Amino acid sequence: MDKECLKELKQMKVMNSNMSGELERLKKENEMMTKELAESKALTDKLKGKLSEENMRMTMKLIEENGRIMRRFNEENERIMRELEEREVLNDIQPKNFTEEIRKVEYEKLKAEVVELKEALEESNDFNQALIVKEREVNDELEEARKKLLEEIAEISCPHDNICVKRVGEIDTQPFIRHVRSLLRSISKELVEQIALRKCSLWQKNVEDPQWHPFKIITIDGKSKEVLNEEDGKLKRFELGIEPYKAVVTALMEMNEYNPSGRFIVRKIWNKEKGRIATLKEGIEFMINHTKSKRRKIQEMVDDEAKRVSSSLSAIEVLKVDIERFRRLSSPSAIEVLGGSVDKVQHCHLLSKGEVFWLSALLLGGLG
Repeated sequence: MDKECLKELKQMKVMNSNMSGELERLKKENEMMTKELAESKALTDKLKGKLSEENMRMTMKLIEENGRIMRRFNEENERIMRELEEREVLNDIQPKNFTEEIRKVEYEKLKAEVVELKEALEESNDFNQALIVKEREVNDELEEARKKLLEEIAEISCPHDNICVKRVGEIDTQPFIRHVRSLLRSISKELVEQIALRKCSLWQKNVEDPQWHPFKIITIDGKSKEVLNEEDGKLKRFELGIEPYKAVVTALMEMNEYNPSGRFIVRKIWNKEKGRIATLKEGIEFMINHTKSKRRKIQEMVDDEAKRVSSSLSAIEVLKVDIERFRRLSSPSAIEVLGGSVDKVQHCHLLSKGEVFWLSALLLGGLG
């Protein structure tokens, strides 16, 4: 506020100085006009005898009008000068009289704003702390769910499934076995695997060594990125072929991305198609699809068993009817009707195979 008042006062002083200069110029013009008026008056006196009364009257009117204009100009100039002087005095007095009051008002206003900001900051800190606690709880729950999901997927996943459990950072042994087999075709399969696994184990120790860091930082489009340093001494001395080299590099990249601080093998839910750790959503979807498939197979088995049971029940019902008919046919009168001959029973087209069996058994004494 003080700075604004001083700035305005300076501007007023500049305006006052400019108007003073303007006033001096006007005074000089006034003097010149007065001089010219005197000369005109003298000339008028000389010509007075020659001019008519009308011309004299108009000349005097012009002189009076000129004088009136000059008086009005002087009065207006004096009024402006008085206002400027009064304003300059007021600007000198106001900072002295109101600076303390203005400062006090501004101080109270700033103090109230500081209190409000402090309260808002405390509320924000409390809210942030609550969010941090909630985030930890959610992360703990998600980690527990991921562990449980990993155990379930490890039990149910098959080699052909896209979602599986992978030992991240572990070197794939198959490229080593194929490479050794291609070099040593004459030795046994067991010996080939022993040699390959021994070489793979040595490189696995290198991968898990925290002191070995065959990576470098490069900048792409202004962004830093960590990539494999192919000029690393150990990698340059690798002499087991391209496929085993790729297997080692893959394990190195996985270890550097998913467990760079520990540098040990960890089990993770893996997405084979995308070559990365599966998200929790992908793992859950795999479990849901597997459960649906298993439920569908169980339902099919239940339906097949129900059909088999239904067929068995139908067969039992038929058997019950046959047994009842056999009982009737096994009576002595029925046997007598057939003449008591097994041959007649077996050639009777009116009887079913079951009836023929039962009646033949009765006639032969197999059934009492």
